[in-house]
Amino acid sequence: MPSTDDIRVDGARLAHLRKRRRWSLAHLGQQVGRSPGYLSRIENGKRDPSWELVERLAEALEVPATDFVAAAPTYLMEETCRTRAI
Repeated sequence: MPSTDDIRVDGARLAHLRKRRRWSLAHLGQQVGRSPGYLSRIENGKRDPSWELVERLAEALEVPATDFVAAAPTYLMEETCRTRAI
């Protein structure tokens, strides 16, 4: 599992995906088990989530995590490259 330092979320993109569903921060927070304030800090670039939370956000929003992760953890990029090379 990557550390939080490895994950950079595009907060504006995450906010766009949430608003596209017409969800409030409170509603998304209920879906992923986090407070609206915590999610707001992620959307505003003041906080980076754990990979576990990224996965829960992607599942709740029904999108791949790559839709809002600005920089994927190195080990995931390497794994993707190996998979594509086969």
